[in-house]
Amino acid sequence: MADASFDLLGEVAGIPVAQSTNITNNAIDTVNGAPKEEDAFSAAVSVWRGIQLPVIQYDMDKQSIELLEQQQQTSAGRKRLAELTREFKKVPDQEKMQQFKQLLKAYQAEIDAITKREKATAQAFLSVYNVLGQAPDPAKLLQVAADQTSQLDEISTLEAENLRLREENASLNKQVTNLRSMSNNATKLQQRLVRLETKQEETIQERVREKEQAFREEWEEKIRTAKET
Repeated sequence: MADASFDLLGEVAGIPVAQSTNITNNAIDTVNGAPKEEDAFSAAVSVWRGIQLPVIQYDMDKQSIELLEQQQQTSAGRKRLAELTREFKKVPDQEKMQQFKQLLKAYQAEIDAITKREKATAQAFLSVYNVLGQAPDPAKLLQVAADQTSQLDEISTLEAENLRLREENASLNKQVTNLRSMSNNATKLQQRLVRLETKQEETIQERVREKEQAFREEWEEKIRTAKET
């Protein structure tokens, strides 16, 4: 029985077991350790929230309909001028001066209409550009958010694994308690378990530190890239 218990302990000797329950909080604190980057990310999100993209999309839908109508008006105006020009050519020479004035007015009216339509088109473009021109790249913001979510998922997985190992360690402790009354090897077993727990705690703490460092560096790099672009 004692030998079987030692074999069981040997199987988990290389598996880290954490005594702390704060792995997730510690990892998330690495984000709070970079307030400047977090503020920049929050500021970028705030910019897009203020842009109100659905409102812009609604306005652009209206403007696209207006632009289509303007194109139709321009086409109709050109046809009308072409027809007036053909009629003008048929007018006798002695009447052309009077007809020319009317034709000139028609051309001027169409030019004014085209100018007005072009101005409206330019204003529509500028209204959108003024809102979106200086906005940060949303793709990079979404990527940073997705990466952060992925990192938090990994931390949650690590916490679940840590819980499983703590439960396993508790089971081993219970076995040690039972073995203490059954064998003179209980003392040696307890000493070995203490060493195992110490080694496991050191290992898990090292893993947590490495994970926190990698998480912090990746977070800062992605935020820095988003700011520079």
